[in-house]
Amino acid sequence: MGSIKPLINLVFTLVFCVWISASIPTPAGRSPITHHGLNIFDDIEWAGPVAPGGENYTFFGNLESIRTQIESTPGFDPSVFDTVPSLADHSNFFSKRATGTFNVECIRTSDKLGGADLAGYIVALKKLQDFHGSCSVTGRACKRFGCGKDGSLGLCVYREGPFNIECKEVFRIAEILVNTMLSDFTGKVPNKCRLLKGDKKSAIYYHGDIYWSLDGRWWSISAWHQSCLFQPGLTIPSPWPQRASDFIEPTRTP
Repeated sequence: MGSIKPLINLVFTLVFCVWISASIPTPAGRSPITHHGLNIFDDIEWAGPVAPGGENYTFFGNLESIRTQIESTPGFDPSVFDTVPSLADHSNFFSKRATGTFNVECIRTSDKLGGADLAGYIVALKKLQDFHGSCSVTGRACKRFGCGKDGSLGLCVYREGPFNIECKEVFRIAEILVNTMLSDFTGKVPNKCRLLKGDKKSAIYYHGDIYWSLDGRWWSISAWHQSCLFQPGLTIPSPWPQRASDFIEPTRTP
């Protein structure tokens, strides 16, 4: 009996330790969700002025928190946000890009977790609509710049190191991706996206990528299924000038 008592005590000790461990909150970490094997983060690095002709600031976070930081900075002038046309008919635009300058790969499915409805992507796109300055990502990673319900849009970089691009250029390329999926859904450009599951009536969820095909396909604007998460506003950093030459402006075909 004496030999059983220590065993019983050991069992109770192990049960108690497991119970204590289970009751300790686990610190919230980065989202484990990946896209094409890349970790997804909600923060980007933005650099630009808060007033026309002003010095550049650097802010971190998602676009909602960055916009709040810009508007909260002393000297902010609302006119600094450029006016960009709303989502428009790009039928002529697509014909000009038929040479393959951009390579769009998209999938539609009836699986709700395999993609998002187009309304969510449009909401996500509008969050970037009037952003000026530089949107930067340090690869290898995907940085989400907008979301609407379960539709997320982001900039994915497949190489190590920093990648800088004008936010207006991110919007322009993302708009091509969203309009490609929209044209497939409406039948304006049928069979543009590969049907993965279901039929044309039930397959209302999309995901896709647009690559700059003349640049080695090492970065893309991507659309995927992921719920929106709240990103708190961050403190305002000091001004940090950035040269316009740091922006990467893809060569456009005539």
